[in-house]
Amino acid sequence: MIEQALERPAEAMAMPSRSPEPGMPVPALPEAVKLRRTGGRAVKFHGTLLCTAMSYQPGLPFWYEISIYRKTTGAFVVAVKMFTRDENQRDLFRVYGADEFEELVELLEGYDPTIDIDAIELENPGEDVATSLLALKGLGIRLRMEEAKRQFGDLVGEILYELDVG
Repeated sequence: MIEQALERPAEAMAMPSRSPEPGMPVPALPEAVKLRRTGGRAVKFHGTLLCTAMSYQPGLPFWYEISIYRKTTGAFVVAVKMFTRDENQRDLFRVYGADEFEELVELLEGYDPTIDIDAIELENPGEDVATSLLALKGLGIRLRMEEAKRQFGDLVGEILYELDVG
């Protein structure tokens, strides 16, 4: 199903020419999509959702959700969301575009999730803070960065498998 949607031109996706055979999935029709974006205007387009993957597990301090859309023009849109349980941090919403499928794969594989980790814990603590405390805070941030890489990498693998390119 997804393979067919990737191979067909966008015009063919918009209106199916015949009824699907019994038992076959019906392709989704394009709809208006509005994606929230941190630090910028929402991204609006017409298209279909190809797939979504989420790394949520109970007890994790943060998790990712990645969604891939196909615009009616044939281009792709990637929505990367990072949710956090920490009240002092905010959820992040990033949106990227790719004209070609290979560009989409490169975008997913090249994304650096460490940019999503907020180093606010290392605010200037003043002169009276022990070096060991700063080292511990730095280690905590490094562990979060490694966890972000693991979670994001797992999701990229899952999405590429769903899209049958992995």
